[in-house]
Amino acid sequence: GVFFMLAVHTSGHVNWSIISKVENYLYDLRLLMTMEQSIDNKIIIIDIDEKSLANEGQWPWPRDKLAQLINRLFDDYQIRSIGFDAVFAEAQANNSLNTLSYLFKKGLFDETQYQNLRLELDHDQRFSEALIARDAVLGIVFKHSIYDQQTNGELPAPLASLEILNEVKN
Repeated sequence: GVFFMLAVHTSGHVNWSIISKVENYLYDLRLLMTMEQSIDNKIIIIDIDEKSLANEGQWPWPRDKLAQLINRLFDDYQIRSIGFDAVFAEAQANNSLNTLSYLFKKGLFDETQYQNLRLELDHDQRFSEALIARDAVLGIVFKHSIYDQQTNGELPAPLASLEILNEVKN
């Protein structure tokens, strides 16, 4: 009887929440029993929490502030890698660059002054320069085309054929 219930539950045709809860509890227990009981001081998580937001301002922080954070962590604290659980999908809105461009067109700056000020005010550029040649992982979002979003039950086309995957495997 119990074996039959577990088999039916495992098949996915019937889902009994009590069995799922027991499975999850046993899995957690197994992890706790086999896990090393020490803290790895080599891994640090910097959490952008409510206190951080109160001190530094609302998210998303300006990219120049993130560049400063990255440079400080790598240069002063010698971290080896950094990961962001955030997506930087679009350029940061930068009114300073728009104003600078407007003033340049009005003839208030020569080309050299304009380029120097542009480099100083381009926060996206400063952010990308802070990440260059450093071990950094940024969040991503998989965006599907309109066709992929149809609910026709078909899987999207594979990214690589089996032949290519077998060649890479060998």
